[in-house]
Parts: sequence; C-alpha cells; structure tokens
Amino acid sequence: MNDSSAEADKLKGSAKSAACKASGDKGLQAEDKTEKIQAEGRQAAEEIKDTARGTAESLGNGPKH
Repeated sequence: MNDSSAEADKLKGSAKSAACKASGDKGLQAEDKTEKIQAEGRQAAEEIKDTARGTAESLGNGPKH
C-alpha cells in the first residue's frame, strides 16, 4: 500500500477542512468532501489489492495435494 500518498491526502484534506471552516465557502466544502471520498476509495482499493496479494501468496505456499 502506498502510505505516503494516503498520508498526503489526509494532510491535504485536513488543510482544506480548516480553510472551509474558516471561510464558510460552500464550494470549497463540497470539493473537500469529494476529495475525502476519493481518498477513501483509493485507500480501500489498496487494501483490497494487499488482501488479494496475501491470499494469492498463501495459496501458492499452502500444502500440495
């Protein structure tokens, strides 16, 4: 999983959230929500790939009949 990308997305989201609260800008708030959802989707996809990779490795190293 690419943790640096996930961390960068989290930091970017935190900065935008602070700007949204400070300014009350509804457009910026909508953009912030969209980016958060996209980041969560990317993170979920990475977790699925990691799980699939681990499953494939364990099946490849399992007992042979």
